[in-house]
Amino acid sequence: GITEWTLSNGVKVVLKPTTFKQDEIVFRAVSPGGTSPATDAEYIPAETADAVVAQGGLGDFSRIDLDKVLAGTTPSVRADIGPTEEGLAGGAARKDLETMFQLIYLTFTAPRADPVAFKVVTEQLRIALANREAQPDTIFNRTLDAALSQNHPRAESLTPANIGQMDLTKSMAFYKERFSDASDFTFVFVGSFDLATMRPLVEKYLGGLPSQRRSEMVKDVGIRPPAGVVQRQVKSGIAPRSQVSIVFSGQFQNDEAHRVIAQAMADTLAGNLQRTLR
Repeated sequence: GITEWTLSNGVKVVLKPTTFKQDEIVFRAVSPGGTSPATDAEYIPAETADAVVAQGGLGDFSRIDLDKVLAGTTPSVRADIGPTEEGLAGGAARKDLETMFQLIYLTFTAPRADPVAFKVVTEQLRIALANREAQPDTIFNRTLDAALSQNHPRAESLTPANIGQMDLTKSMAFYKERFSDASDFTFVFVGSFDLATMRPLVEKYLGGLPSQRRSEMVKDVGIRPPAGVVQRQVKSGIAPRSQVSIVFSGQFQNDEAHRVIAQAMADTLAGNLQRTLR
């Protein structure tokens, strides 16, 4: 029941009509790369580029104006840039399907730089991160990440100390570079639609996306686990509680069968531990 199309600009489209819900269509689009092509010095602007663009609006519309235009409609489209891939996700009701495709097209081609919104985002992040710094879990997770990555700068989360490295110009440049070539994107649509309705929208909006026919792979950024046994102890907070994390690293055949086996092993051990503690 799955239909696959490859458009003239290289975009791959996977469609699966379903009857789970009467009036819902969801989609996800992915492309290899993510923040991996960014240099370590430009990592924070790259990592925060999707958040910056989300607050800037699209085309001639600020974020506030865009929300007003879309008031009373259902489509949502959001961009995201992770460590190994960039993409889009969202959905809509059937009556707003073309509006969703218009948003997809604009999210690719017309991100809007908004200095005022950027300032608001950075200030909101600064406050949120300052509050998070008071949480013992934050200190624990940061120490764990540093130990596992051997203090690699890309494993460091945003903090009030490094949020000053956010840069509107660099974020916009990185975002535009990541979404300047749709030829290696795969779009997956699932929901209450028929192929006859989808085809002209796909051809018009996805087929019109820019294409450079780049051949991209995820860049190895050099994060490696430490050799041997590493122990770290974190003391933070005043509550009488503790947390333990034990991480094993090593060679692994990363395919579906072995991932299922590893997860089943972990679930079994967790169940055994729970029964022992009880």
